[in-house]
Amino acid sequence: MNLKAGLSPEGQNGASSPAKSLTVTVTRENFNKEVRQAKILVLLDFWAEWCAPCRELDPILEKLAAEFAGRIKICKINADDQPGLVAQHVPDNIFPCLILMKNGKMIERRYGTDPKMNPEAFLRRWITANLSAQADTR
Repeated sequence: MNLKAGLSPEGQNGASSPAKSLTVTVTRENFNKEVRQAKILVLLDFWAEWCAPCRELDPILEKLAAEFAGRIKICKINADDQPGLVAQHVPDNIFPCLILMKNGKMIERRYGTDPKMNPEAFLRRWITANLSAQADTR
């Protein structure tokens, strides 16, 4: 069964109920607090509603947010609502754009998804490698 991100399976009465998202919605107003001041690794997901690959990544990012809770913060930035942040961080305007940040600085940027790869396995490896690198620098 395919569920839109943020919805849980049907409840006992047959109605869908919102599930608590483990990702953080970031705007210009909370960018410093949520991203630059974060004490853990941050994965920024620049996405757009009209972007099919972005929508495909959403449930994967939710799953990874749960798996890596407390070790990485996954932040979602709606590109259409936050053009200033897009201008600063997504110079090529390609979506989805995923950026890993540590101590408020970009570590790495990735664009799009390759339909031939397994995005979940790739993202898990990418996050794990960067968490290991972060632990090595402590």
